Amino acid sequence: MDEEPTKTISDLTTLTMTSTTAVAFIVAILRGLYDRKEPSFIRVLLEASVCSGISISAIALLFVAFPQLTRSIEIAVIAGGGCGAFIGFLGVHQLRQLLIKFLQRKAK
Repeated sequence: MDEEPTKTISDLTTLTMTSTTAVAFIVAILRGLYDRKEPSFIRVLLEASVCSGISISAIALLFVAFPQLTRSIEIAVIAGGGCGAFIGFLGVHQLRQLLIKFLQRKAK
């Protein structure tokens, strides 16, 4: 009988981080090309790369905050893909503006 090997946390993390990064990168590129606000394709690629990095950090924090997400590979990949798509869609500028507003409210 062929049994599917159990996935380790390392496999799960690698798969989730890869899918999160890929989704954030692709969505950020598509958004940049669609909006046509960036003057060059190089800037679109740089923003997509930054979105990918932010999404890796976000999904890592999500796994720390909600360890039950790591129990199922499907749930982890869906959470990672959703997080990556959300960050890629918002973009770096919008994320920065939201963070500034949040920090200003906390400072008051």
